[in-house]
Amino acid sequence: MHINKYFKQLNIEPIAEIDIREKCEFANRAAMVIVDKFYDLDYLKIVDIIQHTQMYTAKIPNNLSPVNYSYLDGILYISEKLELDINNEFVLHEVIHRLQEYRNKKNKLLQLGLCDILETSIKGLALNEAAVQYIVKKVLNGENEIVEVYGMKIPTISKNYYPILTNLIEQMIFAVGENILVDSTLNSNNEFKYSAIDLMGESTYYEIQNNFDKIMDVKNQILKNENQTNVKENIDLIKRIYIETQHKILTSYFNKELKAVKDINQLKVFGDKLLKYRNLIGSDEGQALYDEYYKEMLNKIQEKEFSFQNRALIVVKENKIINVFNRIKNYIQKVIFQN
Repeated sequence: MHINKYFKQLNIEPIAEIDIREKCEFANRAAMVIVDKFYDLDYLKIVDIIQHTQMYTAKIPNNLSPVNYSYLDGILYISEKLELDINNEFVLHEVIHRLQEYRNKKNKLLQLGLCDILETSIKGLALNEAAVQYIVKKVLNGENEIVEVYGMKIPTISKNYYPILTNLIEQMIFAVGENILVDSTLNSNNEFKYSAIDLMGESTYYEIQNNFDKIMDVKNQILKNENQTNVKENIDLIKRIYIETQHKILTSYFNKELKAVKDINQLKVFGDKLLKYRNLIGSDEGQALYDEYYKEMLNKIQEKEFSFQNRALIVVKENKIINVFNRIKNYIQKVIFQN
């Protein structure tokens, strides 16, 4: 489809290109703000990418985001009603989409952060959107708060956009680590995926990824449903997928972590992490499932602790026997030497 025809269908009308001086100043401000929060990122690379991105003010319909980065023509379209300000949530979100774009030598888009662009399908789109929104809120110094979504109370850093998905991505970050997520999201590598697979299992990772997409797809159906039919069924479906996904992340991660515990100190760290994870759990049903799981894990923790203590006692007894043997051995050698 021709680019101009595509944008006419969206009713996006370019007005004027943003001049190079304003764009360069914006690129430097954007890089400073992003690297100030995530200092492992490459400041000069970020500046270079933004400076070489075409930007236009445009007339954008109210039903679309006021800022849109187009992968078709590589242009960032900004509503005429907005300033080019990196502290604007919409602007920063689309700038990050531009930064994470990875193409081959033929300029074919292959990967977008955590999202794989395949020949016949796109995998991980919702996972990537959640990661981008999480990074946006971190850069803008967002704080976690409890919000109500579809009757569920959920802790999230992003109460207005993707609150359910950003909650789930934070639960994955708890396991994998923030630095790995940021690196994979902005530099379009697979470290986050591979780390998550190591920690939770391959089939579990892809199930979680698919559930992110399902939640986004159903949410879009609700938004597009002018007649408001099947809304309750769709809301119930989102809630069910959310609770299932949340519990899947929890159990797959901690079940595998417990197996890796080797001593009392590691066991204490494990118990503290399991307790801390409760702060990320959303919905009353999710909390109930967590409490039930926590009780089960407490029993397993106690069993492991008892096993470590017994092992320690055995070692102490063995050491005492060895000490007695050595004293006898030394005495005999002394007697023999004297004779």
